[in-house]
Amino acid sequence: MRSFKSDIIKVVKEKNKVCLPLLISFISMSLFSQETDLLNKTVTMDLEGVNTDSLFNSVKAHQQIDNYMYENMLIDNDAYQELQRNYILEDQKTEDLMYEDAIQDKSQNIQQQLNAIIVKKKLENAKMTQEKFERNLQIEEELYSIIVKKDLEDKKKIDSIIVKVENVETEIRNVLRGPSQYDSRVEIANLNTEDSWEIYIATAANSVGMVVDIAKLQKINNNYYRLNTNIDLKTALNVCDNTAFSSQPVVGVGTAFPIEKNIFITAAHVFEKEPSKYAIVFGFKMANKNNAIDNIIPSTGVYFVERVLKSSKDIDIVSFKVNREFSGVPLQTETGDTYKINDQVYMLGYPLGLPQKLTINAEIEENTHPQFFLTSLDSFSGNSGSPVFNYRTNKVIGVMVSGGVDFKFNGNCYEEAICTPPYCVGEKIIRLDEFLKFK
Repeated sequence: MRSFKSDIIKVVKEKNKVCLPLLISFISMSLFSQETDLLNKTVTMDLEGVNTDSLFNSVKAHQQIDNYMYENMLIDNDAYQELQRNYILEDQKTEDLMYEDAIQDKSQNIQQQLNAIIVKKKLENAKMTQEKFERNLQIEEELYSIIVKKDLEDKKKIDSIIVKVENVETEIRNVLRGPSQYDSRVEIANLNTEDSWEIYIATAANSVGMVVDIAKLQKINNNYYRLNTNIDLKTALNVCDNTAFSSQPVVGVGTAFPIEKNIFITAAHVFEKEPSKYAIVFGFKMANKNNAIDNIIPSTGVYFVERVLKSSKDIDIVSFKVNREFSGVPLQTETGDTYKINDQVYMLGYPLGLPQKLTINAEIEENTHPQFFLTSLDSFSGNSGSPVFNYRTNKVIGVMVSGGVDFKFNGNCYEEAICTPPYCVGEKIIRLDEFLKFK
């Protein structure tokens, strides 16, 4: 093995300087980094008279000597750099030789001790890795809980904003008024065709049909039917002259709507006769704001009941199949707990068998029963089977089946019965979740 001493002396002499060089070697052994003390005590090598004990503890001295020589201009930069490169090469050789000598010269006991140290180090590293993993996991869980908490707070804020927006929308929509403060029925023809929400209502109305006794339906040809509109509300029920819509014709016995292309639903009590004695008619409404009535119905808007699919007397619901698939779009529905007390609702149907009406400005008054909820809707007998909509989502959440008394006799004629709290029971709406069981 070549000594570093001759290199240092040679360089120093070239500079005509006097120096007492000290042989220093920096050995960096990654494999024996944890075994230095063991080898330091048990392995020695004669490197031109220098004991290996000094080699293992001379890192700082080595660096100080080199720096001193360089800073005091004992050697120039090129020589200094060359010397450093030689140190690196010789240190590596020294390290390799010492490793080989240590393995060859020492007994099996040394190897066992080395292995034990390595195993111990691996166990320590594994423990540190596990602790680090557990700590990282704890940090991730803490961060996740913070994020979830923040999300919940943000959601509450967003929900609060949505409620405020919905309240504003409700106030705007409430400009739609019925014939009196106690009657919120609105003609479809009176809806604003420039308002997106009212346009949706008018579109949904096309998918809500009137249940008619086929005796009142006359076929003109293959393309059209004529409804018998000879009897008006005043004549039919002897209502008072100031009764809303008293001059309009009474034709239907209930309301129905499709939940699938050829499956319809209505209130079970609507079919007082054999179901085949009824037809479902779409498009019977006031033709315009001037109370013009169009009693001619295209054959595409007439469907005949074929058979009952399922019926429940408990919830007063019947689903039935018609003679062909519905040509329009079935109403959108929603299930689950999407509404609560005081939420606004509206309804489309044919009250008292009159032309189609929108019933608005109502809300849910009771919502605890699992099968139905109660509302303040102004409903009448012909509304049985009408779809009830969530005011906020415009989706069907229930079907009208019953309500309070429509009229009371005053000695001369029948006038509308006005319900005042706390005597109002509310109009009964079967939940969508319940009647969808009867598809």
